[in-house]
Amino acid sequence: MNKPIRQKDRLERLLSRWGGSYVLRMQSITQLISYFAAAIGIYYILITANFSALQTVELLISVFGFVLFVNLVIPIYTAMATTHARTRLDILFKGKTLPAGKDENELEIQAWREIIILPWRFALIEIATAYLLVVLPGVLFMYRVGGATTIQIIHVAIGGFISSTWVVIQETLTLDRILAPIRRALLPRNSERQNAESGLRMTVRLQAIIASLILSTILMIGALGYQKLLNASAVGSNSATEIHQYLVQASIIGVVSIVFGLGQAGFLTLSVSQPVHEMIQTMDEIRKGIYSRRAIIITSDETAQLTIRLNQLLDELRGTQLELEHKVEERTSDLVRKSVQLQAASQVARDAAQLQDINTLLSQTVKLISERFGYYHCAIFLLNDTNEYAVLQAASSEGGQRMLIRGHRLKVGQQGIVGSTAYQNRPHIAGDVGRDTAFLENPDLPMTHSEAAVPLTAHGKVIGVLDIQSTEKEEFSQENIEIVQTLADQIGLAIQNARSLGESQNALQQLEATTNENIRRVWQQRVRGNKQAFRYTSIGLSPLRPSDIQPLAHDIESNHLNTPITLRGQHIGTIRLLRKAGDAWSDSDQTLAIEVANQVGLALENARLLQDAQRLASREQQISTISTRIQQSTDLDTLLQNTVRELGIALGTTNTFIQIGIDSQEDKDTN
Repeated sequence: MNKPIRQKDRLERLLSRWGGSYVLRMQSITQLISYFAAAIGIYYILITANFSALQTVELLISVFGFVLFVNLVIPIYTAMATTHARTRLDILFKGKTLPAGKDENELEIQAWREIIILPWRFALIEIATAYLLVVLPGVLFMYRVGGATTIQIIHVAIGGFISSTWVVIQETLTLDRILAPIRRALLPRNSERQNAESGLRMTVRLQAIIASLILSTILMIGALGYQKLLNASAVGSNSATEIHQYLVQASIIGVVSIVFGLGQAGFLTLSVSQPVHEMIQTMDEIRKGIYSRRAIIITSDETAQLTIRLNQLLDELRGTQLELEHKVEERTSDLVRKSVQLQAASQVARDAAQLQDINTLLSQTVKLISERFGYYHCAIFLLNDTNEYAVLQAASSEGGQRMLIRGHRLKVGQQGIVGSTAYQNRPHIAGDVGRDTAFLENPDLPMTHSEAAVPLTAHGKVIGVLDIQSTEKEEFSQENIEIVQTLADQIGLAIQNARSLGESQNALQQLEATTNENIRRVWQQRVRGNKQAFRYTSIGLSPLRPSDIQPLAHDIESNHLNTPITLRGQHIGTIRLLRKAGDAWSDSDQTLAIEVANQVGLALENARLLQDAQRLASREQQISTISTRIQQSTDLDTLLQNTVRELGIALGTTNTFIQIGIDSQEDKDTN
């Protein structure tokens, strides 16, 4: 932290070296230095009182004695008034321990209060001791012992008043300056404890200095002039000499007063400018982003109050900034966590939608949820056919795997959070499972401290429950559950789609098996006893009799290529290709043969279907024709005759018989 002036650096080094004794040492040094300000008052007494040599010696001895006594009283008071401050300074700079029974915070407050009010209390003690223990005893001593006249006593009183006043002013201002590093060291860490009781205000200092200078100058010059007039009016005196002496002595007094006044004005100017400069530097540092910078308390007047208020305001602003940054970090962290969870939920839902096997879907889903969301345990329960039990189907934890092997299940509406969720069709969150009455303790999951169960629904119907558990308490917030609920809806839909797909595949497989069986049966019936074969050679195309097919199939000496003709997995024929020996079949030849065989199989099936359709159409036409002809007959005999004739013609029968009649009950019983 920057120091306002270089002198403060030297004072800080002395403070770190002396510790608590810095207060007493610097007070004694200040007191000795301030006595030089008493020279003007003594000079005034010597030029106006007209003491004899003996009286002058008596005056100096008395003043020295009384001042020496005051030098013993003031340090004692200073030591008594700064007990806590010196103790804390010794702790800070000398490494001493805190006294037994003392509270550190209380000592900090007491030390700060002592050092901040010391200057103005010191000024009051200095005034009292200077006037009561130096000036008044000196006047009485010269009156009783020195034999001074009344006018001499008046001059002694005026000179003593002037000397004491200037000494008090000088010593108070100097002491306030040298206490600056102590105020910096003892400034409480908590800004609320930095309030200062400033009694020696800037206005009081200005008024005291101005009034003292004016009054001292008027008293000295006026009393000196009055004394010179008395001397000039005396018999045998030289008026010109007296006037000359008056002018010289008055000039000396005026110059000394001006110099002293300028010195005190300089002290006051620094007392105002340096704190203001310090606060300006602090604000500049804050503007640059150095938010830890705080202004130094240099004096104990109103600027100290202003500096403290500025530091408190900066602390509040810093606290507000840190709080806002913390909130922003929390919101950012929440958004990042929510974004990660949404991405994880999207990935889980996408991966789940791609899985078609329901067992793989369930196991992969719980694994993905546990990995992406970082949950201790994740499981999926599905309701059985009667909706009486929620049966564990997949689990991500080791304990869940053991439960899966045992066939773990929970009764809907009666057992555990899962059973409650399945019954009520709404999420159930247990921030602390130890305080949730629905929680069912499971020895396979001993580390569970919070649990959330979300229903899996499809088309508004509960089909299962997604159960997630964590080792931390209060793990599941409302936002988390909303994401998990969305994920659960996707999982429920994926499960329903997988089930529907499985059912469709089963139906398709059954249909395909039935179709293949029908194809096999039809072709077996079609070619049974009526095998058809054709052969193509260089001579041309010719049919083969059944007796020619068998030797051709067993011709193993020729270079041949057999390609089966298949239809939906059923072998319905063969294409046999023969080449000269030594001419090998290439892969392209085999591929071509297979492709042709496949196309032949489809063409044969299409031809068969066309023949069946034509035959069915012909039969339908015959039935329609027969029906038309029969319906044209109105006579019963004619109708029966037409019916027998048309059926015989249509079916090509040799004998067709038709009879109309109802069997009797006796015939039925006999039969």
